[in-house]
Amino acid sequence: MMELANSTNSSQCDYQKDVPDSQIRQVSTDQTLPFTSHQIPGTINLSDYDMGRNGIAYFDVDDANYQLSTGSFQAWNSGWVYRNDGVDIETNNDNLYSNGYHVGFTKQGEWMNYTLTVLETAVYRMDSRVAALEAGGKFHLELDNEPITSILSTEASGEWDEFITQSFTDIVMEQGIHTLRLEFDGTTSFNISNLMFEKTGTLSSINFTVLSAEMDADGSRVQILVNQNIDKSTLASALQNFSLEVNGESREIISITSQEDKQRAFYLTLSEPLIHSDQIQLDYSGNSILTSQGTVLEQFSQLVIVNKVPQLFQIPGKIESESYYYMFGIETESTTDTGGGFNIGYTNPGDYMDYLVEVAAPYEYDIKARVAAESNSGRVAFYIVSSEGVETHLLEMLFPVTQGWQNWKNTIGKIQLPAGNYILRIKVINGDFNLNWIEITYPDSDEDGVNDVLDQCPNTPIISFVDEQGCSLTPIPLNNFTLRVERKLCIKQ
Repeated sequence: MMELANSTNSSQCDYQKDVPDSQIRQVSTDQTLPFTSHQIPGTINLSDYDMGRNGIAYFDVDDANYQLSTGSFQAWNSGWVYRNDGVDIETNNDNLYSNGYHVGFTKQGEWMNYTLTVLETAVYRMDSRVAALEAGGKFHLELDNEPITSILSTEASGEWDEFITQSFTDIVMEQGIHTLRLEFDGTTSFNISNLMFEKTGTLSSINFTVLSAEMDADGSRVQILVNQNIDKSTLASALQNFSLEVNGESREIISITSQEDKQRAFYLTLSEPLIHSDQIQLDYSGNSILTSQGTVLEQFSQLVIVNKVPQLFQIPGKIESESYYYMFGIETESTTDTGGGFNIGYTNPGDYMDYLVEVAAPYEYDIKARVAAESNSGRVAFYIVSSEGVETHLLEMLFPVTQGWQNWKNTIGKIQLPAGNYILRIKVINGDFNLNWIEITYPDSDEDGVNDVLDQCPNTPIISFVDEQGCSLTPIPLNNFTLRVERKLCIKQ
């Protein structure tokens, strides 16, 4: 009894302030709190991200263990140290500005937020401490939800625990209290310990340049991100200085605008919306766009615009699982299934994928899912999601156990869909399965190869030959034919 009492004595326990915060405060608020004090110039240890819920203070693909519902254990913090949240943290022996911990097991789309104070509006150099077996990790920084860097690439250190310094320059930050976000952009994982910021100059010491440009999801406008705050009054006169090419052909730009909450972005609205497959380039030949300090935006030509218009799937048709419009909690991996490509996996309850669909007609369609699962039977629900985010339930499908993560089988069902364009959501109820594709087709009740919508003879026998309308073809008698053989010397009949 005394041994138990001593073991539970609070003086024998390590106090982790994020644990009671998650149990008491976070359950009733979306507010975040700093884990520790950060300031720039200075060092930010990346394991010291803000305290708050997943999706608010940070986003991690695996943030909880659903073993009771799935039967399989899933680590939330895969490193098992320092914090009890979803971010994956490991210990290290790095002796340069480190607190002894680093963030690892990075996945595309994950991020962490840091409340910090910038002591002076200035230009900064950022030294990052990274470790990885291979080069090609990607990340970027945002300040108050605006990018302050382009997408940055990491180098290989040769070992997971051998940290190297990578420096990135000409980062502009304004004085004040801000939220800094580090977001992972690539599929190559790497470890990152800290960021050290040092002032290198004033705003007048660097050029005013474009960081990147991308299409809005609806294809109607280009968002251009720059490295300093814009004097928005100088935008209107610059419209004539932009030219846009789409698939090698000129496309009209009808307006240039800004948003009140964005200081480092402006927008070019197009005369016609673009689609998922378009290749886009932009030129700027003017000198009228200025920073708030009066610096002129550098001209550029053939700037590649990142096309973020999601793929629109035609129904009836096939939906590739990895081509989602939006997802929560999902990862992709290469598949050995017929046709290759990728499948989605590492599924947990509550994860979901959204797809933009255009449904030709209201109908009860056949639906086929290509799935693989080692030992657990997965289950998903299908929803239509309105523009207000309201879900309308359509169908649930149970997936089979296939005895392997790449042993693929089809499972079938029926789904009633209205006509029109909307978001189709697939939400995981029971996880631990892989999904390669979903195919939604008109039914073919008599199995003659012509779907019921087109079939004018719905009860054709399976053994029959049919025309395009699904009606039987009358065989032509063999004695209606004559075989004629021709040679150079004679003709025989």
